[in-house]
Amino acid sequence: MEDLYEQGRVRGIGVCNFLPDRLIDLILCSRSAPIVHQIELHPFTQQIPLRKVMAEQGGGVPTAWALLTDGRRGIFDNPVLRRIGQPHSKTPAQMVLRWLTRQRICAIPKSVHEERFHENHNIADFSLDDDDMHDISVMDTGGPLILNVDTPEEATRLHGISYTQ
Repeated sequence: MEDLYEQGRVRGIGVCNFLPDRLIDLILCSRSAPIVHQIELHPFTQQIPLRKVMAEQGGGVPTAWALLTDGRRGIFDNPVLRRIGQPHSKTPAQMVLRWLTRQRICAIPKSVHEERFHENHNIADFSLDDDDMHDISVMDTGGPLILNVDTPEEATRLHGISYTQ
């Protein structure tokens, strides 16, 4: 990949789900650091230690996957997100997207519903203040909600998944 990058055949190299120690190892053993690092990142899994390593070591721009928790934990009905969004007439999903963008985290929401697609892009007309940011920050559970890449059981589970088309 580094050869392809240096030849200009790819624009950048990204990684996904690297734990802090593996990310540092990669950076120290590579000619070029990753441009992006795709990680599970949402109000319940904020990845603070990993994001700190990324910022200090040049470990790429955080790119959130499952930024709306795949609908888990009642994210769309969360009372904190509803309260923060109410004065702006915004949804919990819009609160999450604004929270991510304020922190300069790349957020690529997905939806198969046209209405939600437009809603997800309608986040530039309001801002979150420091109290709002704090209220969302305390929602962090300190661990993953969807994928725990740090366990042998999860690696075994993922290895056993088959996809058919």
